[in-house]
Amino acid sequence: MTTRIAIPVFEQDIAPRFGFARRFLVLELEGRRIVGQTDLRFDEPGCRRRLARLARRGVSRLVCGGFNRRFLPFTRGLGIEVSWGHTGAVEDLVAQLREAPQGGVVGPPEPKEGEPL
Repeated sequence: MTTRIAIPVFEQDIAPRFGFARRFLVLELEGRRIVGQTDLRFDEPGCRRRLARLARRGVSRLVCGGFNRRFLPFTRGLGIEVSWGHTGAVEDLVAQLREAPQGGVVGPPEPKEGEPL
């Protein structure tokens, strides 16, 4: 079964806010294997429009930095699961997705020692 995961991108990193990202990387995974990859550009504003567009593309997971919680019921209605709080390079997140158990959700990274929660 193929899973499509969307990651909002800013330069080479996970975008800090879903609603402001202009570029999204959509990965198609079969188990731990990436079988497809698409770059999407979003010029239109509005979280609902962006989420609907991702849903039309078959995205079932959104892995991002910040996400406005008031849109969670809308994402659930579209069949999209959201995991937020992620930071760092997109390539590091892709490596984590390859290591996650089949169908597993990658949680946000653990804070480094001495880093505030």
